[in-house]
Amino acid sequence: MMKRSFGLSLMVVMLLLSCKAFSGCPGVSGGQRVDLVIGNSNYQKVTPLANAAHDAEDTATVLRSYQFDVMSVEDQCNSEMQQALECFKQALQPNGVGLFFYSD
Repeated sequence: MMKRSFGLSLMVVMLLLSCKAFSGCPGVSGGQRVDLVIGNSNYQKVTPLANAAHDAEDTATVLRSYQFDVMSVEDQCNSEMQQALECFKQALQPNGVGLFFYSD
């Protein structure tokens, strides 16, 4: 559990640092922050994964604490994930930041 938490925390910090780096780029300023988090643990033909949904939940929680508008999707079929991606695409705005996190 400790290794998973540390690895997830490190990944989220790297994502946030990337956002900070992009904020200095032309065309990207303090705009809206949107994130789509997908965590798939339950599959029909393989053993359920132990951490994917939990990693997605943890990532969404951290990003919300940094004022991201988080769309969270867990254990969805392909068409439902496509719909979530379309909603994410529509939510992206010029001068904003969009992050996508997929865990399976």
